[in-house]
Amino acid sequence: MIRENDPSPSERFSVPFLQSVPVELHRPEDPDGSLVVALHGQGMRPTSFARETLAAMPKRATVIYPQAPLPFEIRTGTRIKQGNGWYVYLGDTPEFLESMERAEHWLRYVLDATLAKGGLDASRVALLGFSQGGYLAGFVGLRNADRFDRLVVAGSRLKHEVLEDATRAAAAAQPSFRILDVHGEQDASVRPDPCRESAAKITELGVPVDFRTYPAKHYVLRNDACRADVRAFLES
Repeated sequence: MIRENDPSPSERFSVPFLQSVPVELHRPEDPDGSLVVALHGQGMRPTSFARETLAAMPKRATVIYPQAPLPFEIRTGTRIKQGNGWYVYLGDTPEFLESMERAEHWLRYVLDATLAKGGLDASRVALLGFSQGGYLAGFVGLRNADRFDRLVVAGSRLKHEVLEDATRAAAAAQPSFRILDVHGEQDASVRPDPCRESAAKITELGVPVDFRTYPAKHYVLRNDACRADVRAFLES
């Protein structure tokens, strides 16, 4: 017998939702065929991130700045603006990893679409990410080491606890794969010590990580010495 206040039977199903996401491409006058994929932090936009980081890029490299595909509101006092994020962090849950994997799949599509434009060497692609974009860059880079020859992580932590198998596979398949991990010494948002420990664990698993700190807060890529080190690493 169904009582009057009993909930009615329900079911759940999914329907795809599509949207266009801009990607900024910066091609120098004399490109050398190399490519850098640069991922901004949460709430940032590609244009502002490009202004901050183009000085850290090799002069002859083509650089793409994808906009993170997930929109959300940023509220500061009475002001509301649109921000963008790469994934939804719900703690270390299966749903969080699924969100990272969706962003990973999309970035692979962005890379394929960029390489299809021509004039680029698929064996000379580097990945750089800052803050939330750095977490994603570490995740994507180590799981796709066959597609990237260099990885730069800035102001974020390599999530070694979910990347052990990927790191071992990367070390075996791509012995030349290298990581530069840069961090502000006064970073209160993402403390440097846990990041240093994770970098050491990734190194123990077979992929060398060069961990460096600078007299800076969270926005370490604004530091001139950091920019110079990133550029030298990407050019190596």
